[in-house]
Amino acid sequence: MFTINHIDELFEQPGKVHQLSAASHSPFEEAYLAVRKAEGRLYPDDILRQLPEVSPDHPLFGEWRIRRDTLDRMLACLRGKSRRLNILDLGCGNGWLSNRIAQNPGCRVCAVDLNREELGQGARVFADNLQLTFVYGDIFQPIFPKNSFDIVLAASSIQYFPNVAALMERLGDFAAAQGEIHIMDSPIYHETEVANAKFRTLRHYRALGFEQMAQHYFHHTWDDLKPFRYHLLYKPHRFSQRLAKYLMRKNQSPFPWIRILPKNIT
Repeated sequence: MFTINHIDELFEQPGKVHQLSAASHSPFEEAYLAVRKAEGRLYPDDILRQLPEVSPDHPLFGEWRIRRDTLDRMLACLRGKSRRLNILDLGCGNGWLSNRIAQNPGCRVCAVDLNREELGQGARVFADNLQLTFVYGDIFQPIFPKNSFDIVLAASSIQYFPNVAALMERLGDFAAAQGEIHIMDSPIYHETEVANAKFRTLRHYRALGFEQMAQHYFHHTWDDLKPFRYHLLYKPHRFSQRLAKYLMRKNQSPFPWIRILPKNIT
C-alpha cells in the first residue's frame, strides 16, 4: 500500500494495480465475485478486449447492447468538453468501460474497485492503454488528493453502497470545483417500489445460491437524491424513447443518467 500526492503518479506504471487500501478480503468482495461467476459475468481475456461488443449468441447479448447504449451516451457527453479530463470510474470491475472512455482523446481514467481478480485482469488486458490506470482502494479512505477529478463516474455501482448521501459527499471531495458526478446504469426507485425490489433481489440471489449477497445490495430512492439538486441527462420510459426503441429495434438503457455538481453537495 502506498500514498500519492498527485494522480499523475498512478499513470507512471501501466499494467499495474496500485494498492491504495490495506489488503484484506472482505465478505462483500468474496460474495460479489462468487455471484459474478454464477451469473456468467467473469469473462476470458479475448471477450473482455471486445466489450461491450459480444456475439449475438452470447447469453448476455441483450444486456451488452444496453451497455453499449450507455457508453455511446457518455462518449458523446465527453466529446462536448473542451478541456483535458481526469476521470474516476468508481466500481470499475474488469475495466471495460474505463478502457473505452480512456480511448477518447483528452480523457485519462483512474479505474477503482475492491475486486482484486477483475482489477488484475483489466490491468493486464488493457496494459497498452497509457491513459488508463487501475487502483485497489476504498474510497472512504484517503486514497486520492481532494479535487483530483473532473468527472466522477459511478456506473452500475451505487447499489453496493448502503448510504447514497454519504457516497455523494465523499465523491464530492474527489471532484474538482468545476467537476461533475455522473450516476449511470443503476436503478433508482420510488419509495413505493422498494419493498418489491428488495423481494426480487433476494429471490435472485437465493436462486443463485448466494442469499447472503442480498445484504450487500441496496435500493436507493429518488428521495435520497433530492438534497443534491440533481439533473437528469437521460430519463428512461419517456414516450419518445419507447417510440425510438420500437422503430429502431434498439435496446436502450432502462436506467436514468444523473448528473450532480459538487456545488450542490453540502
